[in-house]
Amino acid sequence: MRKKLIFLVLILLCTVHFANSQTSSLKGSVTDSVEKKYPENAVIALLRQTDSVLVKFTRADKDGAFSIADLQQGNYILMITHPYMGIFLI
Repeated sequence: MRKKLIFLVLILLCTVHFANSQTSSLKGSVTDSVEKKYPENAVIALLRQTDSVLVKFTRADKDGAFSIADLQQGNYILMITHPYMGIFLI
């Protein structure tokens, strides 16, 4: 009986650990719709929605593509900035 209880507790702990450690990723691209160009080196920042604290950031490549990996589930603000184009919040 004691071995079964220990085994069930271990299974429960592993389940809780794996359920809380699920991560997501965000991929996309940035395009200037007026000039039909890709704003190279645009800064893509991910802010926590509750307090606007920076979570992660990256820069767009020469084709405007970007990727942010290992994100915890939650609500975020996506902020895209470029020196020549201003700030965009999504």
